[in-house]
Amino acid sequence: MPNLLVDISDVYEQKQKAIASFSSQFDLNNYFQSTILNHKFLKHMKNRDRYYGSLISTDYAEGLIFEGKLYCNNLFQIITFNN
Repeated sequence: MPNLLVDISDVYEQKQKAIASFSSQFDLNNYFQSTILNHKFLKHMKNRDRYYGSLISTDYAEGLIFEGKLYCNNLFQIITFNN
């Protein structure tokens, strides 16, 4: 489970277009082939991004696993959510 969630709502359409630019890598008509590169993967990705967004009260979020030090130049822009 990621411990850093980044709001990507404003750029989500760009993310989808970027992934679509690799459409030759996806078998969009094959639901049964055992590969993550089909409609199931794209649907799963969108649902996952929506779920992560719901955890921080946004439409979409990218989940990252953070290890190490975190730099911040504006402490007032950090928002924390408790489960």
